[in-house]
Amino acid sequence: MAAATAVVEGSRTRWLPTLRSVTAMQFMPEGQTLVASHGSGLLLADAVTGAVVRERDELHKADVVGIAVAPSGRQLAAFAYERHVCLWDAETLECIAELHSHAYMLCVAYSADSSTVATGAYEGVVRLWRAADGKPLAVLRSPDLSTAVSLCFTDSNNTRLLAGGYSDQGEGGVWEWALPENVAEEVNAAAAVGELQGRMLRICEEGLEDAEAISEIERFSFSSDGRRLCAVVEDSVHLFDLVSAAGGSFSHTLTLPVDDCIYTCFSPDDR
Repeated sequence: MAAATAVVEGSRTRWLPTLRSVTAMQFMPEGQTLVASHGSGLLLADAVTGAVVRERDELHKADVVGIAVAPSGRQLAAFAYERHVCLWDAETLECIAELHSHAYMLCVAYSADSSTVATGAYEGVVRLWRAADGKPLAVLRSPDLSTAVSLCFTDSNNTRLLAGGYSDQGEGGVWEWALPENVAEEVNAAAAVGELQGRMLRICEEGLEDAEAISEIERFSFSSDGRRLCAVVEDSVHLFDLVSAAGGSFSHTLTLPVDDCIYTCFSPDDR
């Protein structure tokens, strides 16, 4: 946990001492407001001054460790070390719905149109939910997927979902699902929750010095457009081109040597 929060703009770093012990944080779509964990609660703060805009304490039973913001800016999703994700109204911080899993939550993501929420947990599947009311939509399965730790809807039509995670053998990898258009309406037209099968994408070994080490991916982050993956492997950071994954594999584009990297993310413009 950080003693204070830093906002980096080019070569300038601005510290916000009012935001302390933050374990999860995201920008609102307008880029001027931060949503941050506040122990077991949430707060929204001005990204320039750190002044708290609004906050609520004790929204969860434990410290919040994951946050996602709907592209519409109207809704937030947050989870602690619990078996559910809570959807919150961004204006009032009132609970909209709870999305329950059979295991502890690890990741959450919104679709581009804010209509659908995806969650991953220690249970070998990814779940889709309707954001408006938390209604279960579908369970996404794929061979060898054991745990999903990062999720990304990759196009404006919400027809492709990627998950970074680990196989039954403990190896890091990326899984892909093709989704129906307007998934929030079409997947669950009936009362029963639908099931969709995905596939594991393979890493193209061309250009890699140590392809075997790539299977030991420790951390994942996707660009917002789903075109690139950043992965931490021991003492290096690797970038991958996911556009090439149409053929069932994706290619390596860059390796950056680092020491003790614990977190990576893309800038809002994905550059």
